[in-house]
Amino acid sequence: PDMGLIETKRYEGFKATGSSGFMNSYPFDPVGMNSPDMAVKEVKNGRLAMLAFAGFLTQALVTRESPLANLSAHMGDPTNVNIFSSVSNIQNVV
Repeated sequence: PDMGLIETKRYEGFKATGSSGFMNSYPFDPVGMNSPDMAVKEVKNGRLAMLAFAGFLTQALVTRESPLANLSAHMGDPTNVNIFSSVSNIQNVV
């Protein structure tokens, strides 16, 4: 019941103001970060996160191990377990 009330108030505020908020605070910005500059930074951060995730997927496909297993192997032997050894081993993966 409490969540329904909060969501109803949020939706009513969105219809009235066009921005998301919480209860009677529209837009909800408790730390004063609602600016066009911060919106650009948020989009850039999201794009960087998507690129990092694509890197994790590629790494898992090439090495057939998890990123944490690869990190552990690299930390144990950084000169022999790195991107160059993975790329040189690509013929055994494909």
